[in-house]
Amino acid sequence: MTLEEKKVAYWKWVNDMVFINMMANMGLSKKHRSDFQAELPDTDDVETQYQFMLNYNTNKAKELNRLRSL
Repeated sequence: MTLEEKKVAYWKWVNDMVFINMMANMGLSKKHRSDFQAELPDTDDVETQYQFMLNYNTNKAKELNRLRSL
């Protein structure tokens, strides 16, 4: 993939995830809401953003499994 294609894929994914997060937070108390945007990498490097996107679900699954095992 070219850098431009990665950039477009990343921002499409971010827009989808922000919408999903907003819908998932509806009806939840502020204490239980998640803030997806706060998890995004604070960089303009396209490769870093793209890798974050590719690894996001895997990292979340590992975190959930770790919390379940406690």
